[in-house]
Amino acid sequence: MVDQSFEPFQKRRRKKVSGMTQPVSDILAVVGQTLNLDKKAQEWSVLSLWEQVVDPQFKGKTKALRLKSFAQKKIMVIQAQNHSVAAELTFFAEDYRQRMNAFTPQTGITVSQIEVRIQ
Repeated sequence: MVDQSFEPFQKRRRKKVSGMTQPVSDILAVVGQTLNLDKKAQEWSVLSLWEQVVDPQFKGKTKALRLKSFAQKKIMVIQAQNHSVAAELTFFAEDYRQRMNAFTPQTGITVSQIEVRIQ
């Protein structure tokens, strides 16, 4: 026989609440909108294109870091391995910006400027 005085140690079942369930997809959509995950995924897709756009001489020496938004403009920040790579990349920045913007129909983002930083 079970002693009824130790009720706190017995398993308690959760009460079912009717009408309060939602599909997980609906919940994830709300969370995605709240955290701007669509925008982040869109920006990530642009950054991942850098390796396709950049010439072989810069592969492994440069890295796309992030997109900055400034007054309705998107500035792509690129990290260069050293000063000489940064100087050469700055010289070709406009060409690379145009190459990135060739993907605007797929990504929905137009790069206004490329900013080069040194590692």
